[in-house]
Order: sequence, then structure tokens, then C-alpha cells
Amino acid sequence: MSSQDLTKRFFASKISIYWLLLIPFVWQLIGLSIVSSYLFFGNNGEVAKLLQNSNPLNNSPNNSLNNPIVLFLGLNLLISVGLVFVIVKIIRPYLELNIAKKNSLPDCPTLSHNLENRQKIEDDLKDSQAKLKEAYMEQSTLLSAMTDVVLVRNAEGRCLKIATTKNVNLKGTREQVLSKSIYEELPENVANLLLSTIQKALASKQIINCDYSLDIDGREVWFASNISPISDDTVIQISRDITERKLSEMALAKAKEAAEAATKAKSEFLANMSHEIRTPMNGVLVMAQLLATTELTEEQEEFVQTILESGDVLLTIINDILDFSKIESGMLKIEKRAYILEEIISSVNSLLRGQARDKGIDLQHTIHPDVPCQVIGDSSRLRQILINIVGNAIKFTPQGNVSVMVNGSSLTENDQYALQFAVTDSGIGITGEHIVSLFQAFTQADTSISRRYGGTGLGLAISKRLVGLMGGTIWVESFGKVGGDPPDNWKSSLVTQGATFYFVIHVGIDSQIGQ
Repeated sequence: MSSQDLTKRFFASKISIYWLLLIPFVWQLIGLSIVSSYLFFGNNGEVAKLLQNSNPLNNSPNNSLNNPIVLFLGLNLLISVGLVFVIVKIIRPYLELNIAKKNSLPDCPTLSHNLENRQKIEDDLKDSQAKLKEAYMEQSTLLSAMTDVVLVRNAEGRCLKIATTKNVNLKGTREQVLSKSIYEELPENVANLLLSTIQKALASKQIINCDYSLDIDGREVWFASNISPISDDTVIQISRDITERKLSEMALAKAKEAAEAATKAKSEFLANMSHEIRTPMNGVLVMAQLLATTELTEEQEEFVQTILESGDVLLTIINDILDFSKIESGMLKIEKRAYILEEIISSVNSLLRGQARDKGIDLQHTIHPDVPCQVIGDSSRLRQILINIVGNAIKFTPQGNVSVMVNGSSLTENDQYALQFAVTDSGIGITGEHIVSLFQAFTQADTSISRRYGGTGLGLAISKRLVGLMGGTIWVESFGKVGGDPPDNWKSSLVTQGATFYFVIHVGIDSQIGQ
């Protein structure tokens, strides 16, 4: 340590500064001690002379100046006075610095104020400890009532902590799980799934879910896990036992598959049986038609006509069942061939005009001039839909009129066009309570209708499936009620007393074909 540092450390002490003031007095005492020793222990003759020279009766000024004791004491006094001035000059800056520091210090709080603050801090600490203990007890109670598995894992999947819950389904004891890596703890497929989920949760800072199964104590246990990040490299995993729900879902899926397989088998059986029945039925009708060309009595002609009419009805039913079975089994395909729309509608009207004329019904059709004359699609299925709907309109209209209106619009897809048909009748209409289920299979508006008008209730169901296969939708309006699936932007523009059936199908158009 340097002498300058020692000096600074010396003057930093308040006690050292005050001791410096004693130096002049110590110097005076040293001088007096020297003089006294000289006077009392020196030569007697010298002492007598000194005393004679110091006699006050001797008024000669030269005597005082020639006395060495007086000179020594005076010199000592002058040196002491000089030391005083030097010491005061040295310590003055340090005294001023200490005074300035003292004046700049803030007022210190009183002892009572310090005690009050300390007591308040202790009280706050006790309250915080009590609240922390209460929260810990609530958390422990909540966890002990949970049946879920609660784990804390790091980014590598290793289990860091296992919460104490009511039921803990683990692959081993707590100590074994905490001491193993995730690949040692769990099967490889489950470990890979959990690691992937942990990485996704840490990357997205969100809760990620996953399901997995474990073999615990000889039984398969399914878990639904929610993995949530709690820091940059740790997550909390909450796994719930969903074995009962999973078994129910699997049983339901198996039952659904079995039902679908049974339905498909039934549809295939009906399709095959309908085909087998229709073949001999066609033979019966052909033979009845040949029989009608021979010479018969009036009664025999009536019998043959009954056979022909009954055969036609039975053949229609068989055809409906066959078509419905094909649609259900996925065997029916939509063809794409060019056809003239006017010809299809005219052929339907020609086929049904006899029935309409017998009931005094005016059957008409109108095609908007903007609709293409020739389109690409399945003409036979369109004819089947129109026969079903127009035939129903004639059947349920005692008298009046039935009209078919066609318009359309271009679609955003290239060379695609939407045709909209509206079949309107002035018949008995459909009540609101029956209009909702009108397009379901084997359903009619009223049970008395089948007895009065006949039919199987398959016509509209088949039409709906065919329209769907052609990319469209079908709906009906009657007495202000709507059934089926109308488009969102559809608004009724027809006022009828009976019913109006609408359907839309998508067809192709050839840009090289004229309108």
C-alpha cells in the first residue's frame, strides 16, 4: 500500500483528525521537560547564573536576551504556534467535507418508524405464507380427487414429476417412470406420438391433444392426453382414461359397418331378385299382348286388358325397386351423352298425355329461350325423373292443369350449365306436416293415399338420388311450406294452389354446338 493511500485512510478517521490538534501541546510539554531537567540536574554554578540573569530586579534588557532558557522557551512557543497553523490548514478540507456530507444526508427514520415497518413486513410475510399454504392445500385436495394422470415432461419426453392423484395408471411404479427415458417407459409407437405432440405444443405454445392405448396389468387402457407448455422446454401432460368411451365408439363403428354391409347385401339381393322377377314378367306381358291380337269375346278382352294393366303396374314397381337397389348399392352410373332437351320433355308429355286427357288436365311445357338446345348428360335418367314427378302431378290433380317450365344458368366451371325444372300442378297439394318427409324412401304424404292412388312411395326417393348423382338438388313448395333442399338464394316466384316441384341438375354444354 502506498504512503498516499495510508494518508487518505488516516485522515478518513474522525478520531485521527482530532488527535493532530494535540501535537502543539505535546511539543510544549517536551520543551518544558527539557528545561526542567537542565535546571535541576545540571551544574549548580550554571544554574545560579541563569537564576541571576532571570532576576526581575535586574532591568537590563540585554540580560533577558542573553539568557538561553528564555530563548529556548520562546522558540518552543513559536514552533507550537506554527504547528497549530499548519495542522489547521491540513485538516480544514476534511472538516468541511465531513460537514457537507452530514448536511447532505437525508433525515433518518426514527426507531419507532423502523419498528413499525419491520412489523408490517413480518405481518405481510405471514399472510403470504398462509395464502401459499392454503393454495397448496387446495391444489393437493384437487389433485387427490382427480382420476387423471398428471405428469411433467421435458422436451425429450422424460418424466420429471408425477402428481399425486386418485388413480395413477402408469407403466410401472413412480420411481421406475421417473428413472427411465420415454422410450424405456412407453412402447415405441406411443413414445413417438407423445414426443411429436410435445414438440408441436412447445412450438405453437398451445394445448395439443392426442389419443393412445397402453397395456396396463393385462388390459388395454385408452388415454386422451392434453399436452400444454409451461416453459420453453417443459410441458404438463394430463391423461384421462377413456377406455369405456373408446370401446363404445369401436362397438358402434363395428355395428355401423355391419349395418352398412347388411344394407348393401340387401340392396344387391333386391337388385338381383328384381331382375329375375322382371324377366318372366316381361314374358307374361308379351304373351298377353299377343293374346289380345287374337279373336276374343268381349269378356275375354276385358280379362286380357286387366292382365296388361296389372302387369304394367307390377313392372313399374319392379323397375322402381331395381333402380333404388342399384342406387343404394352404388351400382348405378350416370352416363354423359349429347341429347336435345326439347325431345326429352316432349317424349315425357307424349307418354303421359293420355292420362292427362282422361282426367281433363291440360299438360304443357315451356323452355326459356336462353337454355341450350343440346346438352351433355344422362337423358334416360332425366326422363325417369320427369316421368315420376309429372306422373305424380297428374295422379294427384283431379282436374286443372300441369305445366313444366325449364330455365338455367351458366356455372363457373368450364362448359357446365345448371338446368332448373319446375313442375306445377293445381291438385290437392301437400300439408306441412307431411312435406318434410316427402323424399324419404317408402314414404307418402298420407297412408290413405296409397290406398286411393296406389304407388310404393319410391318415385320421389329415386328422383332425389338421381338428381344428387347429377350434381343437383330437389325441393317442393306447397301452401307456403317448403320441403327438401332448396338453394340458399332461392325465392318462390310461383303462386299455386297445388304443389310445385323444383329440381336442378348439372349438364355439360359444347361451346361448338349452337344455341
